[in-house]
Amino acid sequence: MTRVNLFILFISVLLIAAYSSWLLTTFKSGTQNQTDEQRHVADYFLEDISTTLMDAKGKPRYRLTAKRLDHYADNNTIEMIKPVLKIMNNNQLEWNIISETGVIQQQTEEIFLNGDVTIKQDARAKKPATLLLTRNLRIKVPKEFAETNEHVELHHGKHQLSGTGMNLYLATSKLELLAKGKGTYVVSP
Repeated sequence: MTRVNLFILFISVLLIAAYSSWLLTTFKSGTQNQTDEQRHVADYFLEDISTTLMDAKGKPRYRLTAKRLDHYADNNTIEMIKPVLKIMNNNQLEWNIISETGVIQQQTEEIFLNGDVTIKQDARAKKPATLLLTRNLRIKVPKEFAETNEHVELHHGKHQLSGTGMNLYLATSKLELLAKGKGTYVVSP
């Protein structure tokens, strides 16, 4: 074998080794990225957050606050601790919806509030305060609609209702109890 042939063989072996090393590095980093995504690891978090969404006229429409918020890129969700959603409507009273934890599904614009959920509407003029107590509430934000399959208690002034399952139309304050409804209506003398 001549020196030229030996040199060409040596260069070929070096190129094959370099290409193999590059392939191995690429394969390992690709596997690592898939593992991180499969592990459902937060890519960022925020603490003590408050965000406000305005309507077309520039007036506050929704305000979301939370003790902590974690974003997950693998399924494009946001998990919250101690979320409070305030829905402001010029024609109706404000709704304040409070929960232990929550998840925002960004693809569907839905919020899932987990655990105990408190829904409040303050008193105004001749309208008494409203308090709803339930668990595991789904809110379809653009439709201003909330629903649950859990037990619901409604306190509206002296009146009380309870039942299982609820549809709540937040824009109109219409409430539907789905099953086992019972209530107390106090008539003023």
